Amino acid sequence: MVEPPHRRTASDELVYVLSGEVTLVTDSGEEVLHAGDAAGFPANDSNGHCLQNRSAIDAQILEIGTRTAGDTAHYSDIDMTAPADGKPALYTHRDGPLRKPHPPRPLTLPERRRYSWLGF
Repeated sequence: MVEPPHRRTASDELVYVLSGEVTLVTDSGEEVLHAGDAAGFPANDSNGHCLQNRSAIDAQILEIGTRTAGDTAHYSDIDMTAPADGKPALYTHRDGPLRKPHPPRPLTLPERRRYSWLGF
């Protein structure tokens, strides 16, 4: 499962690669980060980001964030938002809550791939 790129509205984020290597995927491209590399993401930056381990070895990452109250996460590749202060985490479409298909039907393969990281 791979989480799609996201951005936060109110929290800054910093990641530091402790060991291994990861691919930093942003809306503007990709870059491989190795042990000792860091990347920062300011709050409300429109450039979504995520980290993917595409190597055959484990990677360890330290992630630090401000975790500001009222922070919302937006996922730039899909129509998904994690509203502020969702406890537990709540994911919605930008125009409202996730809705189960009506009548109920199995998800298509593209839908399963799109939402697999959510456990759908």
